Amino acid sequence: LALVSLSLLLLEIPIHNIVEASLEGLVGIMLIVLGIKNWNLQPGHRHSERPSWLSAGVGAIHGLAGSAALVILLIATTQSTADAFVYVGSFSIGSVLGMVLFSLIVTVPMGLANGQYMKWLRLTAGSLSVGLGIYLVIETLEVIA
Repeated sequence: LALVSLSLLLLEIPIHNIVEASLEGLVGIMLIVLGIKNWNLQPGHRHSERPSWLSAGVGAIHGLAGSAALVILLIATTQSTADAFVYVGSFSIGSVLGMVLFSLIVTVPMGLANGQYMKWLRLTAGSLSVGLGIYLVIETLEVIA
């Protein structure tokens, strides 16, 4: 996120609404796929069976979509490139800390959960993911159309 945002700011590359919307739409498609896969997880599945590039790809797509929105916001609100650097740096550190905290809040109870609760949790999380993904795709289609 920080690397892409700062590169775009330094090179003064504009980001058009269609690019931002397309990245958000890609996030929506990814959420739909991950949500459906979450419905089909069997108890005792192993995360190590997934390729590591898949996790990196999910993170990169989220980061690129976030970078587009962040750069557009920075161009509209900051007076200097130095201010933008400080904002992006602070935002990036806050994002990482927020993700770590959220991961802990979610994974600790999941580690203590029994099988029936985990099944309900997987179905709920998958459904929310699919729902949000559909919303993002519809929103993207409205912007692009």
